[in-house]
Amino acid sequence: MDITPENFHQLLKRFIDERGSLYNNGLVFKEFLPLRKYSGNITNEWRIFVLNGKAILSLPNNNNVFSFEGKPPLIDWLHNIIQSIQSNFFTIDLAELENEEYMIIEAGDGQVSGLPPRNVEIAFFDHLHNELINHKHFNHSYE
Repeated sequence: MDITPENFHQLLKRFIDERGSLYNNGLVFKEFLPLRKYSGNITNEWRIFVLNGKAILSLPNNNNVFSFEGKPPLIDWLHNIIQSIQSNFFTIDLAELENEEYMIIEAGDGQVSGLPPRNVEIAFFDHLHNELINHKHFNHSYE
């Protein structure tokens, strides 16, 4: 889409005006990435939940019924990135590009990162519970 700087600014102003009080504190523009498509327009995206520097769960992150077998490749560079993030709980979203490489498309505070839309609540809380219990981050005594 070709757009002049003036038209772009008009669109931004309209967007901000229409959001009204829902507009928070700035806009984020993301680079367009050529994602690999399967069975039409389905992308291979994953949400990885990280707790205390360890990826505890990887889930397909889309609304599609198409199922990707296995887990995404947890590439060496991803481990280094996980270790470099100074947060106890966060998510990393990966997507497969057309060239079959994976790229981080978003990282989020785990408190506001939603669960993928595949009825995975029990699996998520099981993994979280097991990780907390096994590493003594949580005292489950009810005394």
